[in-house]
Amino acid sequence: MKVVIQIASKDKAKAWDILVRHSAGIALRNRIFIVSQEAARALKKARVKFDVIATDGVLEIPKGGLVGKRI
Repeated sequence: MKVVIQIASKDKAKAWDILVRHSAGIALRNRIFIVSQEAARALKKARVKFDVIATDGVLEIPKGGLVGKRI
């Protein structure tokens, strides 16, 4: 299952280190990532603050987000 998350700006560097090891996820702009549940659990365990935007198939487009546009 995939999870769309937005990392808190102060935890961005810490999150990158964990994401590189745990997920073949996708990085979007504004600290938004599409990651596995395992990666989200690893971030939570490391006390990286993030908001869950969507999980498997349910997606809320962030303000300024573009649907169908390649980033």
